[in-house]
Amino acid sequence: YRADASDDFAWGPPVSVGTDVNTAGFEAGAEFLSGTRGRQASLFFNRSPAGGTADIYVVPATADGLAAGPAVLVSELSDPAATDQGMTLRGDGREAVFFSTRVGGLGGNDLWTSTRRRVSEPWSIPVSLGVPMNTAARLKTAQGFFVN
Repeated sequence: YRADASDDFAWGPPVSVGTDVNTAGFEAGAEFLSGTRGRQASLFFNRSPAGGTADIYVVPATADGLAAGPAVLVSELSDPAATDQGMTLRGDGREAVFFSTRVGGLGGNDLWTSTRRRVSEPWSIPVSLGVPMNTAARLKTAQGFFVN
């Protein structure tokens, strides 16, 4: 948290978002969508159970980013046979870009996108961003992730 939202260097100590998000598995890649116009804020993240593939989840959140209910799988963005992770949301919450190993890509981890008309509606079927964003190459980053 920071008392002054305009002070980029005034962050307080980290606080756990709670057990609705954190499990014995691996959670990462959090993306916060603030609540506006009476809409509930949401926290998107990827979860990977021990030894499993990662999927995208969402949990209702407080304005401060704490979980406010149980996390649920975002089935439209999660392929049970693939790893789906690293989601980034457009500011209005109507477009997502994420990494996926799903069938139909060009390499290991490709960038995919999905849209929705309103944040209250389901996501569209994910579409690969294709060339030149994705390639057949599989490169390992300094963090140990493979990307195209």
